[in-house]
Amino acid sequence: MLIDVGTCLQDTPDERVNHSILKRAAEFKIGKFFCSGFCPEDWSLVHSLAREEEQIVPFFGIHPWYANQVPAAWEKQLMHMVSLDIGAGIGTIGLDRSKSGGDFENQKKVFLSQIEIAKRLSRPIAIHCAMAFEDMLPLLRDHEAQLTRFMIHAYQGDSKTLEQLLKLGAYISFSRKSLHLGNVLVLNLVRQVPKDRLLLETSFPHMNSNKIDTGISFDMYFKCLQETYALAARATGTDAEDLREAVWNNSITYLSGNLPSKKESANGRL
Repeated sequence: MLIDVGTCLQDTPDERVNHSILKRAAEFKIGKFFCSGFCPEDWSLVHSLAREEEQIVPFFGIHPWYANQVPAAWEKQLMHMVSLDIGAGIGTIGLDRSKSGGDFENQKKVFLSQIEIAKRLSRPIAIHCAMAFEDMLPLLRDHEAQLTRFMIHAYQGDSKTLEQLLKLGAYISFSRKSLHLGNVLVLNLVRQVPKDRLLLETSFPHMNSNKIDTGISFDMYFKCLQETYALAARATGTDAEDLREAVWNNSITYLSGNLPSKKESANGRL
């Protein structure tokens, strides 16, 4: 069974595309889609999608791009949204030093507040980090006791950073965009992730950039998902079915909180 741990289905410009994806999911052996909200303005859309379709796992969070735009009562609002669904996660949250990011000190404040909320509600966390791992790692270490299970979405760091994240218990997700580049660095990073920590995503409908791809269709989505898994299987030298099973099991464990030990993770590479 396939699983996509990184989508923003609420951003799909044509509702008929989402309808086709969800209606035909079983036909193409797609079991679940994680769908992440970025700000209070789209949380209700994510909630509505998840309420209508059981395959969708909702995530609600303040993305660092929106950290400077949060309303005064955003923490209570976030806790309310997450509490509406016992299976919901916190995300996408994080730090971003790119041009898209806002005031960095405020990003850190909003990020840490959301880690506290995830701990209080015992929910999984999806983290975005762009050009900011030197800031992110110390924060994660300092607040390790507050961390619930967490994944790094669409990983963009180096090997040394990856090693440190794995020691902290992170799940690591790779997007089709990074895998498609096919450079030696990315392939080595995929191989470095233990078998029980690897996740995969499409970032649909933002598959190639932060902008929504034109001509979005069900066929485009499914081709992207298949290609993501095929590229990861090729990078790790893993049988396709074994990879699908591993990513599925990792995703369910990440959601449920039944975490493997760090020793088991270190020994279980693909």
